[in-house]
Amino acid sequence: MTRIKIGGIIFLLSFLFLVPLVLAEELSPKAEEPAVKAEEPAVKVEEPAVKVEEPAVKAEEPAAKIAAIKDARAVYTVGVGDVLTIRLREGVKLSEYDATVMSTGTIVISFIEVEAAGHTIPEIREQAQRELGKYIRDFSVDLIPREWREKKIFVLGEVEKPGVYNFAAGMTAMQVLALAGGYKDSALLKDMRIIRGNLDNPELIRVNLKATAKGRDAKDVLLAQNDVIFVPRSAIGDWNAFIKLYIRPTVEVLSLPLSGAATIQSFGK
Repeated sequence: MTRIKIGGIIFLLSFLFLVPLVLAEELSPKAEEPAVKAEEPAVKVEEPAVKVEEPAVKAEEPAAKIAAIKDARAVYTVGVGDVLTIRLREGVKLSEYDATVMSTGTIVISFIEVEAAGHTIPEIREQAQRELGKYIRDFSVDLIPREWREKKIFVLGEVEKPGVYNFAAGMTAMQVLALAGGYKDSALLKDMRIIRGNLDNPELIRVNLKATAKGRDAKDVLLAQNDVIFVPRSAIGDWNAFIKLYIRPTVEVLSLPLSGAATIQSFGK
């Protein structure tokens, strides 16, 4: 009996001791992971969809200027007072200088005098090569017009020798056409134009070459300095646009300073 009581007391004491421990463990706060996790933003920053690209169309030299270079095949006649740039190569030595056509009509190239006035650039170059060749073996010479001292007239279109011609007071359109070798069979004779003054707002003078040639129109137009004579192949509807797209670029090519000996050589071909 005594043992049963002692055992019951021990059991009771154990129960009373363990219950607080269990309750303490159950009731103590536990460290838990947060219910909501930090996530990456749903919207991502992306590169712009539109990229800056180089323009598909590149700036090119106007077709009118290219056409002008091809059409400007007439050879300019050098006059007194014109300034030419001389480029002379002797072996590996290259010299470049400006020379003025003297009142005698000659120009000094290296140590020789060459007749220049009244001659074309290719003719002067040929003279220089011939004379220098008597003394120098390995050489080449180029001449580039730098300044035109004399007054000029421009003759373009359907003529045999289009280009730049010296102007003299009292000169007429028919006289200049004769200097240019006359008109081609493809010329539209009844619609020739003399373009005078500022090319931004020029004066247009219509000349009927057909009537003039047959004597039905005795009036031959007196020319002025820097006049442009144009003989068309066909009728031109908008002269202002044509002057802007063709005449102006052509006059610019024929006017100095010219850029490079290649342009001069193309005139002579």
